[in-house]
Amino acid sequence: MKKVISIILALLLFAFALPLNVGATQPPYSQLFESKEAMLSGIAEYTQTFPNVSYSDFALVRPKNCVAANKKVVLPALKDTYATEYEYSIAEAQYGNGVNYTFTSYKTVESDSYIRFLTYYNMPEFFVPRKVDRMFHENQTAKIHMGTVCGYTYRAANLTEGETTYCEYRFAVDDKYIVCYTEDEYSQEFIDNLQFEETEVTLSLYLSGEKYYDRIVEHFYDYQPDNYEEMYFHFSDEGNAEPDWALIRCQFMPPPWEAILSIKIGDRVLSNVAGCSFCGVGFCVYVKESDEVIPLVDKNLEQIYELCPGFVEILDENNLGRLYGDIDNSGSLEITDATYIQRHLAGYNDGIFELPYKYEIYFYDNYPISDVDYDGETTVLDATVIQRKIANLK
Repeated sequence: MKKVISIILALLLFAFALPLNVGATQPPYSQLFESKEAMLSGIAEYTQTFPNVSYSDFALVRPKNCVAANKKVVLPALKDTYATEYEYSIAEAQYGNGVNYTFTSYKTVESDSYIRFLTYYNMPEFFVPRKVDRMFHENQTAKIHMGTVCGYTYRAANLTEGETTYCEYRFAVDDKYIVCYTEDEYSQEFIDNLQFEETEVTLSLYLSGEKYYDRIVEHFYDYQPDNYEEMYFHFSDEGNAEPDWALIRCQFMPPPWEAILSIKIGDRVLSNVAGCSFCGVGFCVYVKESDEVIPLVDKNLEQIYELCPGFVEILDENNLGRLYGDIDNSGSLEITDATYIQRHLAGYNDGIFELPYKYEIYFYDNYPISDVDYDGETTVLDATVIQRKIANLK
């Protein structure tokens, strides 16, 4: 026992003395391109580097069996007589691998004003029309324009922010959600010169499921959540066409819907950031056999454990949620996590406890993810607990 502890301490001192490789905490990947062809080549290279990757989203790590979906790239294009190409860009998911957005910019020929398109690729198809239909603008009044272009629906509104006037267009292009900002007011000429080009280049990204969406909506009294994701399907028998239960997260309303922001199960926490105090993104379990939707709250855990044997172990095996002590969100406890805590306490700035990455240090009942011993603060004892867990010491 003493020998094991001595080895761990020696490794710790060695690691603590060295600068850490903090590549995992660098800003999300993004790159500018001067032409559409260059951007498409960049996407192809990126997808080859990260084929079918699962990635972390907020505090949740995608399960191992939930790989990325490849989707064709759709780029808005304007006729040369109306606007010229200006800039292209791509960006990956904020907390991991997978290209989620493409950007295209143009300059109009006559007024030399900018036109910027942002295309979202990681959105379930049933959300896209609703996103387009909703044109909410706080403290603004605007006439909503609507119609079709190239067979796709759109909405547009002239807006004013401060002394700046611009127009926002929203397009539903199959399962792609495209937002366009122009420095000019709404123009039918703009719509007449717009087209959408579909390429054979694929994106490596994750797409949320929608298998039980209707059942969830029915359970919550026809309330349609804007945030919905089927995180994990569990099959007791791999030959079954339907899973015996599914873990789902979506936006809930206040009680009696029992919205939660986080719940601790074993050594893991399932949590999400809520935008307001009156609603939040919560979790539920859909049990196929009984056709039940069970909110994942403390008082329901005993029932869920009975209906879903091995629930805690399943979260661990599939890396669902955030593991307490997993500071760099790698999915497992490593000596690096203990070292991050010690360096942070010693005043070293590795970036992982800073903006925007500190938002990965989520809380459950006021305990940050770095507070492994649950005493209410992050101390050197938390690093020690991590080391002992790695060494399988109680």
